[in-house]
Amino acid sequence: MGLASLVPPYLVFGKETLMTYRCASITGLTPIALFAATLMVCGCGGQPTYSVAGKVTFRDGTPLTAGQVEFQAVDRPISAVGYIAPDGTFELNTIDEADGAFTGTYKVAVKPPPAPIMDPGQPEKTQEELAARKAWFQKVPVRYHSPETSGIELVVGEDASENRFVIVVEGS
Repeated sequence: MGLASLVPPYLVFGKETLMTYRCASITGLTPIALFAATLMVCGCGGQPTYSVAGKVTFRDGTPLTAGQVEFQAVDRPISAVGYIAPDGTFELNTIDEADGAFTGTYKVAVKPPPAPIMDPGQPEKTQEELAARKAWFQKVPVRYHSPETSGIELVVGEDASENRFVIVVEGS
């Protein structure tokens, strides 16, 4: 039995499947080396990231209190993600925590919080998290869940003061 049959058939970064373990084992390169090569090919290797932060609110100014914001670059297969804090604020991460994003134009999605992990020792907490997630889905229309359908497009520049965004979702 070869190494390729012992590892998962794919490695997923966000929504994009960038490379396969099987390819890595055949070429003798590690998945990390292939990922680094992919970044260099797409023009991201050595390119600096810039601080990006903001707030997600409803039209009335009430903050969205949970979820994720995803910035998907329109010209290359890379995205930056930030978790929405209880006050509606977020900071983007591309490679490291709160490192921001590369310059460029991005399509933006507002995604639901992750599904809670069932904890038999704390069933009340799990039920509360499930109820909060269900309420989130009732508040945020499905069109915002994908960068392709949200209708939100933002530009990240080198000036961090201009990379402070207020993302307004129209609740249902």
